[in-house]
Amino acid sequence: MVTYAAPDINNSESRGRMLSFPWLVWEILAYVKQHKVYEKGISEEFIEPVHVKLAKAVELYNRLPEAEQHRLQLIRQALKGAPSLKFPLLAYGEDLGKLMYVILRWCEKERVIGDDKRLRIEHIAMLFIIYASGLSGYVDKTGHVSQYVLPMDQLKNMYESSRDDFRCSKKLYRPGALCLEFIKYLASQYFRCQKELDFRRHDINSVFSNREWLHLHSVAFKTYHHIAWTLNFRSLHMDDPNLARYSTLKWDRDELDPIPIHLSMDALFFSRFPSNNQAALDNSSRLLKMWSGMEEVSMRFDVTNRDHQFLVVGIGSLEARNRLKEILLCDELEEALYLEVCPESKRDY
Repeated sequence: MVTYAAPDINNSESRGRMLSFPWLVWEILAYVKQHKVYEKGISEEFIEPVHVKLAKAVELYNRLPEAEQHRLQLIRQALKGAPSLKFPLLAYGEDLGKLMYVILRWCEKERVIGDDKRLRIEHIAMLFIIYASGLSGYVDKTGHVSQYVLPMDQLKNMYESSRDDFRCSKKLYRPGALCLEFIKYLASQYFRCQKELDFRRHDINSVFSNREWLHLHSVAFKTYHHIAWTLNFRSLHMDDPNLARYSTLKWDRDELDPIPIHLSMDALFFSRFPSNNQAALDNSSRLLKMWSGMEEVSMRFDVTNRDHQFLVVGIGSLEARNRLKEILLCDELEEALYLEVCPESKRDY
C-alpha cells in the first residue's frame, strides 16, 4: 500500500497518512466488485477464502485437549480482571471463546502480556470485544465500521431481562474475518496513533499512553503481513501439524517462473557425478524441493548461456515459491548444495 504523509505537518503524533490516488481508486473499485459478489449470494469460501481457512484452523486447534484446558484458564483470568466480558462470552458461546483464546495465546507467546507487563490479559480480551462490537472508532478503507457482536451494554440488558434464554442465544458470523480484521486493526496507523487507551468505561481501572502499546502494534503488524504474504497462520502460534492443510489454498498452487542461477561446476556437486550431469542436476533438484517445500523442482542447463548458468523451475504454494527464491539467491547456495545441508540463514521457517 502506497501512502504519503502531509509535508506541512511537523507533529509526528498528529501527522496523517494519505493514500495515493491510484491506490484509492483501486481500493474503491475492489470493494464495489466484492460487494456485488456478496449480493449474488456466493459462498464466502470463494470470496474470502483466507477467512474461511482461518476459521477452520481456529476450530481444529481448539479441539486439541491441551488447547481446551488452556482456553478455560486464560478466559477465567480475563473474566477475573473484567467481569463484564461474561456477557458476550455467554451470548455467543464457544465460538467467541475459541477466537478470544487464539488472540490471547498469540499475545502471550509474543510476550505482549505477562507478569512483567503492564498490559494484562483482560486488556487484550476487552480490546477484542470493543473492536468486535464496532466501538473502537476504526473505520475501514470503505468508510464502514465492522460489527460482529452486539455491544456489551445491550447484551447486559438482555441478560438481566431473560437469563434463562441468554446463554448461546447469538450466532457469531464470519469468525475468521473477525480474527484477521482485529489483527489488522491492531496493525493499523489508526491504532498506532491513538493518544490513549481508556478502559475505565469497560469495567477496568486502567489508562494506557501511546508508547505502552507500541509492542502490541509492532507484533500485530508483523503477524498480519506474514499471513498476507505466506497465506498460513503459523505466526498466530497455533502449533499443530494438522493445521498445514488449512494453510494452502486451492488457488495458491502455481508454477514458478524460471529463475537463472550461476553455480561453479568444478567445486560443486558435479565432482560427485563426474560421468552423469543429469544425476547431479536431479540430486540438486531433490535438495531444493526438500528445503523449500515445493511440490516439484527441476534444474536444467541454460543452453543460451555458456557461463555455467542453470534454470530452476517448479510448482508449489506461494510460501514455497517465495522460500525457493530466497534459497536460490542466498550466498551459501553452492556450499549448501555441496554439503547437502540447508543454508543456515534459511532454516528458520
